[in-house]
Amino acid sequence: MRVSSPQKTKGFAKQNRLQIITHLSDGVERSVSEIEALFPELNQSTLSQHLGKLRKAQIVKTLRQSQTIFYSITDHDVVRLLRHIFADDSALALTSQ
Repeated sequence: MRVSSPQKTKGFAKQNRLQIITHLSDGVERSVSEIEALFPELNQSTLSQHLGKLRKAQIVKTLRQSQTIFYSITDHDVVRLLRHIFADDSALALTSQ
């Protein structure tokens, strides 16, 4: 299923989702618990909602290993776009690939 541009941009329309993308932009798969540790201010339910929206927008993908779910970037074009948009914003400085 192809995701439209408005759906895709909706996926990174919130600061927390941008920060999740930032942490995943280095190409390393991270478990939900690892992502949770990066965002202690978010409760598990809110984090799950953000990850679900990123997954629905096909920005991230999941890999299940036993009972652990790992997230990684699936749309590197989004990372490149965000890197360009936020080039001067150190708070959202996406790592280079």
